[in-house]
Amino acid sequence: MDEKNPGILQTRVFEEQSADSTNEGQTEICTIMSPSNLEKGEESDLPPDQVEPPDGGYGWVCVACTMGVCGTGWGLNSAYGIFLAHYLSYDVFPGATPLDYAYIGGIGIGAGLLAAPVANLAIRNLGLKPSLLIGTFLQLAGCIVASFATHIWHLYVSQGLLMGLAIIFLFAPAVTVPPQWFKKKRSLANGLTVAGSGIGGVLIMLAAQEWINKWGLAWCFRATAIMTFVINMTAVILIREISKVKPTFAVWDFKFLKQVETNAYFLWVFFSLAGYVVMLYSMSPAAKAAGLTDNQATNISALLSAFMAFGRPFIGHFSDRYGRVNIVILSAVLVIVLEYALWLPANSYGMYIAYSILNGFVLGTVWVGLGPIAAEIAGLSSFQTLSCMGMVGMSIPGFFSEVVAIKIRRDGDKPYLWPIVYSSVAFFFSILSAFVMREYAIRRQMVAKREEDPSFVMPGYWCRMFKWGRA
Repeated sequence: MDEKNPGILQTRVFEEQSADSTNEGQTEICTIMSPSNLEKGEESDLPPDQVEPPDGGYGWVCVACTMGVCGTGWGLNSAYGIFLAHYLSYDVFPGATPLDYAYIGGIGIGAGLLAAPVANLAIRNLGLKPSLLIGTFLQLAGCIVASFATHIWHLYVSQGLLMGLAIIFLFAPAVTVPPQWFKKKRSLANGLTVAGSGIGGVLIMLAAQEWINKWGLAWCFRATAIMTFVINMTAVILIREISKVKPTFAVWDFKFLKQVETNAYFLWVFFSLAGYVVMLYSMSPAAKAAGLTDNQATNISALLSAFMAFGRPFIGHFSDRYGRVNIVILSAVLVIVLEYALWLPANSYGMYIAYSILNGFVLGTVWVGLGPIAAEIAGLSSFQTLSCMGMVGMSIPGFFSEVVAIKIRRDGDKPYLWPIVYSSVAFFFSILSAFVMREYAIRRQMVAKREEDPSFVMPGYWCRMFKWGRA
């Protein structure tokens, strides 16, 4: 191991005699991405100037602040399905097409993900609270400008670009704080943090639909601006870092583009988000197309967000217990099954409720696994770089996935048949990518076991696939 760079991944090539007696004497050459002592627990995962996480105390206040920020950022983005259903049902902006509204939603998520390196530079050079303030005022500006929109391009700038950039400047700085306060309870803290986006989505969806019904679209945006600004400013005031040590990670590293496992990671986040966006944005319009009322369609999307919020801490817990990659594979399989078992034949309020509840538990695991899986692959010294690059890759389906879904809709009894097929295919490819990550994760475990027990014999592929290891 290179002791001068303990966090850098190293490639090990080792030879194992096959356990299969029919292939005795055959040599198998395997290239393994091996973690350093840092990930094996031989050294502390804390920077030299950082204190030991207290695992509680004021850390719970910081978790609440992070939940609030995620709720206003990703929660407002999740609520775009409500606005999309309103735009598609009413001629709000004359001359605008369904694709215009799909592009606005795409910009809302894609612009934020594409700006992840810029947000990380802001965190490194400006610090936590200035970065949060940038996000706070970008979101405020987006809501206010949208409230005065009279042409469709106004929405492109406000509800698309400004609100999209606000997401990453709120989310990226805030999520760096809970890990400073927690070690043993870090997965719980992370699960609660990402649950904030679901909780925020529920509250904003229900409030936005009510405000649209009572006051109209313009005042809905203004009320949303006031609500989100108060929550964000409260979080900025109360949130606190333990250490003032600024992160020094790179925002981009081309070496990750040359490694099989990291490219599998990029494909996993790409396809996972492609399927996720369709479900997030198309649920409410699909429910209205099936004959449900505005309020019923809103309730469906709210239920989906609510159970995503409820399910994510459990996903985090089971990921720690049974393996993160195992859980994302299982979750994606269940998502596909539920799409065809419930969403495709759904033609009543009850079926949509059942689908939203069950799907909410397992949807969005990409957000739970994004950072932790990156840490397992790249190590603690480089995982922020890898996850940042993953977010940039996710911006592509963020921009275009709902556009594709809107484009392939067809008239008839099942207008969202092809969007459902498209989403399921995306999740299928995310499963294939996750299996590649799983193979490498298990091989890392076998490298460690080999070092502990030189007599350990590497099992065959199918044994590794179905029986061996917690990946």
